[in-house]
Amino acid sequence: MKHHGPRPLLRQLSNLYTVVSHPYSFIFILITIIGWFIAGYVFHFDEHWYKAFHVFEIVVALTMVFLIENSTHADNRAMQEKLDEIIRALPRASDKKVGLEKHLKGEKKIR
Repeated sequence: MKHHGPRPLLRQLSNLYTVVSHPYSFIFILITIIGWFIAGYVFHFDEHWYKAFHVFEIVVALTMVFLIENSTHADNRAMQEKLDEIIRALPRASDKKVGLEKHLKGEKKIR
């Protein structure tokens, strides 16, 4: 069995972030919540169903927090690498602080 590492997962997270960050996703979620409450009123859902939906909301919200954090971290890393490359390319720029963020976080400097 071939080991693919975290790359496919990161790709899937990136794709998921693209989908959920679309404005239509907000509309879909809003309609789903309103539909759940209307269905609860019409079909007389008991308190158990509302609690189950609340737990589902918490799980989705927590997942979204991690998804957004992962995407932001990836974007920041990419931007920092681009800035480092620009600094290295400029003839009069000092590259003393290139990769400084990696040293501050205790990461190894990769060149």
